[in-house]
Amino acid sequence: MAGPSRKRILVFAGMVAAVLLVGATVAVASFRDDGRPSTAGPASPGPPSAPVTPSRDPLPSPAASPSASPPASATTPAPAPPAADGACRTAKLFGARGTGEAPGTGGLISTVAFDVHTTIDVPLTIAGVDYPASADITGSVAKGVAEVKRLVAAEPAGSCLILMGYSQGAIVIGDALAALGTADAAKVRAVVLFGDPRFRGSEPYNAGTYAKGTNGVFPRPAGQLSRFNGRIRSYCNGADNVCQSPVGSAGGIHTNYHDSTAPAAAFAVGKI
Repeated sequence: MAGPSRKRILVFAGMVAAVLLVGATVAVASFRDDGRPSTAGPASPGPPSAPVTPSRDPLPSPAASPSASPPASATTPAPAPPAADGACRTAKLFGARGTGEAPGTGGLISTVAFDVHTTIDVPLTIAGVDYPASADITGSVAKGVAEVKRLVAAEPAGSCLILMGYSQGAIVIGDALAALGTADAAKVRAVVLFGDPRFRGSEPYNAGTYAKGTNGVFPRPAGQLSRFNGRIRSYCNGADNVCQSPVGSAGGIHTNYHDSTAPAAAFAVGKI
């Protein structure tokens, strides 16, 4: 991840550690073997009233908690070749989880992925981005970016890809997008980000209760993702001190994006 200084990364890590002090027991949506949602047991920090939250505050934490992640096996038939007319016959969704979440797509992205899975009208494959999602933000993000680039490059021309990321996972997806070549960028139909530490308030693709003049902990350069403007939704809560530094508040706000899951899924489906 280019740009942020070590000092800012340490500040970010400390900020996340503070968020982890907020304790609550919530029900987390999960996937059963038959692909239908069920209710998992107690999950880590999240607002008690939130029906859907990530399994863990995705900021530096030494241990991962169980997350609700749709397995790649909970998909429909093998993908058919891309249609010559550019229409999507199948789609793939790659999700990047937040810091400390167990391997897979993570709690929040899992919820959005399930909504997409139940409303999209083409076969959908869902997979988590294989990266550490650890407290070593710089090293972890670098591995995640490399993996997303590999995944996109492995898909044939004309593919219909949906990329999603939460917190550290949003950094991974955004930085990977910025590094894609023209051919690979064309495969990406929709991008959804939540609580992005590299959030820039002035971008046209933003959504949520954020302030336009306020950025994240280490914002990306203005216009860096402009070629994807019509394909991105980046959700930021106005009181989230990760994507609205320094005016945001600590606590469960960074984990409370359940009101954005349905519109995020609808946006993604509408691009396929």
